[in-house]
Amino acid sequence: MHVRCGDCGRRVDYVASAGVCEGCGRHLRLLPGLDPAPDPGGGGGRDRPAEEGTRRLDVPVSPRYGPALAIGAAHAVFLLLASGNALTAQITLMAALGYLGGAAVMVARRPRTPTEVDLWLLRLGFIPLWYLTQDAARGAWTWLGRL
Repeated sequence: MHVRCGDCGRRVDYVASAGVCEGCGRHLRLLPGLDPAPDPGGGGGRDRPAEEGTRRLDVPVSPRYGPALAIGAAHAVFLLLASGNALTAQITLMAALGYLGGAAVMVARRPRTPTEVDLWLLRLGFIPLWYLTQDAARGAWTWLGRL
């Protein structure tokens, strides 16, 4: 059964090589829950899930992210509800999308060990982002003549 080395890309016979790539000398790692099975077409091999349809993405995320994200989301909802007109609500939604993008990058960068700065930014980072987005959007739209 052949598998592809994740480091050098070479096809390696997993059993004959005892799990070591012949090209780069590194140990081949099979993903958890995957069973090396030959291709049904007979050419080479590939990793297939042990049970079809049960693919899961197990990325352990620190439980410290939960309360910080809840506080940030509460700030976003409060500012959205407190917006006086449609323009402020639209800009608040733009800031919320920016906040969610930043939160996704932070969690993807350090899923298991968030720093105190990461947690602080998730807790209180929406408020300064909201102010900056309000000023930047209104300034840009005024400059473009759309406001």
